[in-house]
Amino acid sequence: MDPLSIVSTSLAISKLCVTVGWELKTFIQEAKQVGKGIEALYQDVRGFETILDQLKDIFQDPKVGTSLDGETGHIGNHWRDLHSTLEDAEETLQGLEATVTKINKSSSMLDLTRKHIRLKGSAGEISVYQQRIRSYKDTIQVSLQTTMLWYQVSAKQSSDVVIPALDEVQAAIRSLGLDMNSRLAAIEDNMKSEPSTGPSEDTDQSSSQEQAEVIKNMRNCLRSAATVVSSASTVYVRRPGKDYETVYGSDFGDVFPPEPSDIMLDWIETNKIAENEQDSPENTPLAAATLESHSTLLAPAGEWDSDEEEELEFIQALYQQALSKLDSDQSVEAESYLQNCLQRLSQEQWPQGIPASLNSLRIDTMSALISIFIAQKKWYVLSFSVRLLTLMPWPH
Repeated sequence: MDPLSIVSTSLAISKLCVTVGWELKTFIQEAKQVGKGIEALYQDVRGFETILDQLKDIFQDPKVGTSLDGETGHIGNHWRDLHSTLEDAEETLQGLEATVTKINKSSSMLDLTRKHIRLKGSAGEISVYQQRIRSYKDTIQVSLQTTMLWYQVSAKQSSDVVIPALDEVQAAIRSLGLDMNSRLAAIEDNMKSEPSTGPSEDTDQSSSQEQAEVIKNMRNCLRSAATVVSSASTVYVRRPGKDYETVYGSDFGDVFPPEPSDIMLDWIETNKIAENEQDSPENTPLAAATLESHSTLLAPAGEWDSDEEEELEFIQALYQQALSKLDSDQSVEAESYLQNCLQRLSQEQWPQGIPASLNSLRIDTMSALISIFIAQKKWYVLSFSVRLLTLMPWPH
């Protein structure tokens, strides 16, 4: 998706916001007592215009904009979803503009009374528009945060800058995603419980379907933002002295549960445990991972310095601690240790001649992680971990 297309669509929506805002402001000034609903709608339109201006500024920023050109992959997919949401927003603002213009039409007799009557008759329609505008605003805000996070990671900015932004966008994606899931489920339940029986019901069904499609497009935008965030959040490790802290990939599987692919289903089927064996602790995936304990420290190569030896020793300690947590059925803590271990095994600063057995430790670490994800049914993180495994730079 060309960033210029996003800027162009944002500009068109901004112009609509200006027109709608002017109509609303005129109505508020002339009608005097309009209630809080119209005033809130006016503020929502102004707030949406502000977010669109910020979006244009980000994409037109020389430092950021240059790095955005020609981008594909996760961020490219996200921009395509963002553009779809912007197109929906443009249609919504066009509809709101027509409605507000109709309400605000002047009459030679009983002008204010007739405006209030038209406003009352359009209350339901305006409420739908208002809810959509708020959702567009929040979704585009998340997209802004995601784009800036992606730029910060690409520019290799420090973890002190990236990690707070990462936490903020993760929380926003989760909150919005759950809200949209709830709204979409309510719309779908309503459509099922009220079958079409006539022209009026057909119109209601069509309106509900339209609302559902709009929400799905925004949810897709959030889903692709979550993919960008997850791919960006795997790598940040803070090491002041001997204090180690790792931030690793987020799990949005409960918010955006994907359907496992045929390949994934085949893999799960081939690794399924027989029903009569499930009660045996040694046959569970987590127990299988613990059997691969690396009890012997790897011998450091002769050319390693003391820092490298200390790092290798620390990695093995992390792995042993993870296995200990698995034995105690503390899978969340074990996952944290394994993620930290895997991150350190993925570093490219290893000297030549590193023992081949380190590869085995990486494989066992990934196997333990995958076992945890399967047991917890975290299909999204599982598929990401498998992709990550294939892309890792392997030590010599």
